[in-house]
Amino acid sequence: MSNSPDLQSLSRAELEALLQKQNALLAEKDKLIKKKEAEAAQEKLQFHKKLSKVKEKLASANTDNRKLKTCNSNLATIYENLIVYIKENRLNSMKLFEDEMLPSVYEYQRLNEFLTSMAFTLIDSVRQLHYHQEHSLNLGTSEQNHGEIPLQDDDKFLEKYGREEASREAEVRESDEQHQFEFDDDSKTSAEGQQDNSVSIAAGVKIYAPGRYPDARQDNESLYSHLSNSDSRNIEERLKTAVDALKELPEDGYHNQGVVRRRPERHYVSANRFNEVAGILTYGGKKSVWMYCHKCHKVTEFVLNSKADRVNTLYTLSGGCQDVKNTLVPVYTASCPECGESTQLNPAVVQKLSVIEDTDSLKGEGRLFLNEETANRDSPHVDEDMTVSDTGINGMRTARMASECRSAEVHNTPVNSTETACKHTSDSKETAAYRQEDAARQKERRRLYREIRNNQGNLTMSCGNCRFVEGTSIIDPWSFNAGAYGMTPAFVKSRLSIGLLSVMGATFCQMGVAKNKIKTVFDGAGLPISREQLTGGINCFARAFLHKTAEQIKKDILSSSETILMDETTLVVTETARKKKAQGSSRKSEMWVLNSGWTSSISASYYYISPTRAGKTAVEILKDMPKSVKKYLVADGYTGYDTAVRTLNKDHGTNVVLARCHTHCRRPLHKFLKDHGLLKIYNQYLLPKNSRFTDFYDNLKKYREKKRGRLLTERDAELLSIYYLINALFVVDSAVAVRHGYDTASEEFSQDLMKERNNRSAIILDALFDAVKIFIVRNPLVMKASVNEQGQICYTPNRIFPESTALLYLIRYEKDLKRFIESPSVELSQSSCERAIKEVISVRRNAQKLQSIDRANALADFMSIAHTCALNHVSVQQYILWLTANIKHQLYQMKLAGHDDPTFFTMPKKAELFENGEKKTIGIYDPKNIMCYDKVDVTGLTPYAYKKYLAMAIK
Repeated sequence: MSNSPDLQSLSRAELEALLQKQNALLAEKDKLIKKKEAEAAQEKLQFHKKLSKVKEKLASANTDNRKLKTCNSNLATIYENLIVYIKENRLNSMKLFEDEMLPSVYEYQRLNEFLTSMAFTLIDSVRQLHYHQEHSLNLGTSEQNHGEIPLQDDDKFLEKYGREEASREAEVRESDEQHQFEFDDDSKTSAEGQQDNSVSIAAGVKIYAPGRYPDARQDNESLYSHLSNSDSRNIEERLKTAVDALKELPEDGYHNQGVVRRRPERHYVSANRFNEVAGILTYGGKKSVWMYCHKCHKVTEFVLNSKADRVNTLYTLSGGCQDVKNTLVPVYTASCPECGESTQLNPAVVQKLSVIEDTDSLKGEGRLFLNEETANRDSPHVDEDMTVSDTGINGMRTARMASECRSAEVHNTPVNSTETACKHTSDSKETAAYRQEDAARQKERRRLYREIRNNQGNLTMSCGNCRFVEGTSIIDPWSFNAGAYGMTPAFVKSRLSIGLLSVMGATFCQMGVAKNKIKTVFDGAGLPISREQLTGGINCFARAFLHKTAEQIKKDILSSSETILMDETTLVVTETARKKKAQGSSRKSEMWVLNSGWTSSISASYYYISPTRAGKTAVEILKDMPKSVKKYLVADGYTGYDTAVRTLNKDHGTNVVLARCHTHCRRPLHKFLKDHGLLKIYNQYLLPKNSRFTDFYDNLKKYREKKRGRLLTERDAELLSIYYLINALFVVDSAVAVRHGYDTASEEFSQDLMKERNNRSAIILDALFDAVKIFIVRNPLVMKASVNEQGQICYTPNRIFPESTALLYLIRYEKDLKRFIESPSVELSQSSCERAIKEVISVRRNAQKLQSIDRANALADFMSIAHTCALNHVSVQQYILWLTANIKHQLYQMKLAGHDDPTFFTMPKKAELFENGEKKTIGIYDPKNIMCYDKVDVTGLTPYAYKKYLAMAIK
């Protein structure tokens, strides 16, 4: 029986009720189904949200891993470079001293002191790298732009300027060891009518000794008798005379046991994420600034607008020297209250500024960040040869051709500052879009600026209110806040801070780090500039703030040092190489170094780049030395120095006397003894460890009496004796230096040294050259002596015998090697110059070549500053910050005094001039490209003056 109702038996009302009941059941069923579907959809949505969060965490972790991998790779690159640098210095030390066993305690001490100073730099750099690794990764945030943003301000000029040095090629000198004699292409005929050995000795040239034989018609037998000094024909007798002179040397200044302990030196060393905001620059709450009004022609108090026109960002260093962050910099309009003249005031030209640093940022927990989306679009697209500035007319950015900068100053052609403005884009959609984005950027920057300024817990530092050294206008370094000052702009319209540029430049010149390696490190720190911008920034900073000081260092060396030392090495500069290649000459340029003498009141080095190694370059460097005052020049065997000395004395009225380096005469003999196993005999039997230096004579006699010593030929024994006599000269000087605690600049040292040289070194020197001449007489096959028609004694080496090469330097420069007897200021060795030159070699091996002449000059300036700082035990980076502050202070005072110059506080740029009716572009280092920085007086601003001011406060 069916349960279904009989529809036919139901009334109409019953049917309608049944239908309503069925519809209600269906509606309830549909509602239940929809509810279940909604619950299922919600579960699916929650699942996708959880999955999305997991994916975000995974993406963040992958981003962090990529950052860590990049950072570790960058750090590994720098560590590798540091290790190479340490190894190179160690190898150089071994080559110059330990391997040759140079018996000069003083030279060991100077090398140790130099390496200690460089160690401070390396230690500080490693500390900075660790700080960077811990605090500047900004993990957990996206870096879709890989740390670079579109160019703006003067960055576009840097991009164009630095592109000249973008390409690189490996061209490293196979060996920097010079031959005993290298000849100047421009050598002139000497007064005696003989040319200065302008032909290679390998071709068999004769070496002319400084002495003359009284009768040119005598035969060779009488000549040899004259050379051998008939009253003392035995080298053994000459050796005994020299040893007797050493036995009376007070304190017996040398034992064959290594380096003695040196006196301690005071080292004055101190150290001060792209979108993270480290702090702000303020005017200290002031509403006015004293400035010179060009309309009123007087100094007046300009009133600042109540509201900043705009807030710029500045790349700076905060906390650690490798931690790159942003500083917010306000730009105001200042108005003269009397005439209404108004001008935009950039913090780069203001002296009294304050820095407010975010305390959380200092702890490595930065909480304030610029919006990355707008940061990635920080400037509009411009052509590659245009430079963009932040401060244009009516809010528009103006652009100028880099090659047109300051052309009016050079050839008096008026230039409209807005002539090259991008007028064709003024009403374009691109400009409108940029204005909209710029408004958003400005709103965000102003908000962050107010937040930092109003936070009472942040750190406020003054970087402009400095004390001055008493009686001068020089900033007292102890009252100077270098860390805060380093956060200020280096130039007007530049996004690079002083501290950032000083660190990058010092890193390049001090450690020989190639620019691409510096770039990788700062990439890891989030610095959004290209390698070309970095290169251009380093060049411009050196030209503005270091060049005048480097020239002052040279001037001080020439005026204060009675003896100066010089050396040189090759360096490839592509711009010069192209010009020289067209002329068919050598492609290589030359880096020269000028050092002060050991008795000088200053310790300094000066580097100079030139396109040629000719003697005329030495003339250019030395021509400004005081006239008529006797000066000594210590150099190696390069004949270009002979040419230079003749030219200086004849054409420039100087009184320069050339002395030669005894290390260079010892080095080939040392190599000969080592190659033939004789040096081992010298060290093990003739002067074993812990023996006295004066034991050599007795030990030689005892050794030759023994069975193993019978194999030692007479010729070998004589060469060992000559080697010993050269060493004895260093022993005398070292004994005096040790006695005076290595204080070689005192008058007492000079008097004591002169006494010992007259009483002992003169005797040893006579014995040395007598021994050399007796050796030649006894071994005519090794070196033949003859006399020409002018009465000159000539020596012709026999290349079959390598010992002849070892004695060439002694014979050729006998007169110059005896110069040190005349004055205590003349050093036996130019080793200090060789150490300075090794720094250039380290840079050359890493950088391989430099593209432009400007870059080479910038390198020379940085190295002059860095090496002089190392010699005086002061921090390079701290000194550069102090120097920059003093130069800017002088520029500010000049501006207040009414001196007008369009280059005031601006970045150095190329200029144009007309020569012979042709338009010519000149570099930033061209002497005709004069800037305001050339008008600054840097007297008292050198590294050795900086050291003096530091020491004054300690006392």
